[in-house]
Amino acid sequence: MMQRPQRPFMNDMMGNFPIGMAYVPMQQAPVLYENLEEAFNRGTIFPELDKPFMGKRGRR
Repeated sequence: MMQRPQRPFMNDMMGNFPIGMAYVPMQQAPVLYENLEEAFNRGTIFPELDKPFMGKRGRR
C-alpha cells in the first residue's frame, strides 16, 4: 500500500476533517448579456453570475 507524502500542515491541522463534496446546481435557461462589451468588462456573459467584488468579505 502506497502512503501519502508527509505534510506537517495537513497532518497537524487538517488530519481530522473529511474530504468535502461540492454541489453546483445546473443553470436552467441562462440569460445572457446582450452587449458583449459589457459582458467582457464584467467578466461573465451571464448576469446571474455577475457578483462584484465588495472588498470586505461580502459585507456591505
